[in-house]
Amino acid sequence: MNDYNDVDKTEKLSLDQVIAFLKAAEPDANAIPYPIRAALANLSPDELAILAPGWSNLDLDRRQSILEALIEESEDRFDLDYNEVGHFALNDPAPSIRQRAIDLLSIDESPYLMRRLKEIAQADDAADVRAAAVSALGNFVLLGEYEEIDLSEASHLVDMLNGIWFDEAEEWSVRRRALESLGNSSAPGVYEIIADAYDSTDPEVRASAVFAMGRTCDRDRWGETVRRELSSTDDMIRYEAVRAAGELELRQSVTTLHNMALNDNGEIRKAAIWSLGEIGGPQAQRYLSTIAEIVEETSGDAELEELILEAIENATLPSSLDLDDDEE
Repeated sequence: MNDYNDVDKTEKLSLDQVIAFLKAAEPDANAIPYPIRAALANLSPDELAILAPGWSNLDLDRRQSILEALIEESEDRFDLDYNEVGHFALNDPAPSIRQRAIDLLSIDESPYLMRRLKEIAQADDAADVRAAAVSALGNFVLLGEYEEIDLSEASHLVDMLNGIWFDEAEEWSVRRRALESLGNSSAPGVYEIIADAYDSTDPEVRASAVFAMGRTCDRDRWGETVRRELSSTDDMIRYEAVRAAGELELRQSVTTLHNMALNDNGEIRKAAIWSLGEIGGPQAQRYLSTIAEIVEETSGDAELEELILEAIENATLPSSLDLDDDEE
């Protein structure tokens, strides 16, 4: 098998070369080198037509690893457009591929994708795919709030998500994603939906309610509840509270988040670091600098160090709290 890692990055491989490589490659995203990833970007419809037969002949594991590699690449390289591959993969017979295709299209804000996601949310056979589509539609709810999409379409989208939330025949995994997406909406009745969900005895539904609280960006309405849930004994709820504290910019929670960043492990620790960056201010900056020193001395975790550096950079940016202070 050819080693394309040594190929000049300015030279684009042919799709025949790409297909030949993918058929022989290990089903592992890390095994797909940059030249292959680059060759699958910015495809024209004619190029996609060449790729399609070869794609259909790849086994499931290989198709999954390709999309995972492209998702990873798209997070680092904004000049690489994988929309053609993503839209094509939305029609894949395997639910896991359709779900990854939705993730790959995360930066596509076109009305076409919104309508396609609405179709998937209501008609796909797989609950995981419907849930992914409903979650992705949350971005379009936000675009509607900014009046960046047609207002009638935005209103219809919110109505559809309301319908999914109240549909007792739908899977809870899909209904919870509808609740989370509705957190981006200022439509009448949304706060009541969030409050009712928060009163649920199901911890997953409560976690989604806390997620939605953060998305509202209304610290006056939800700040106290989110601060209380930072002490939850349920890790899922506590994680969502940590993220929501960042989205609501709860400066009263900075010390709590600092302690969580030092003493918790895994995703909660990462979320606490991220939230400190979102809240910002001198105290958060000092805490993040201390955390950076401790991590550098004790763990040598390059991924965590990068996350902390990004948080420190974010913490220096003006926040809505600073703007509020300027107006007083």
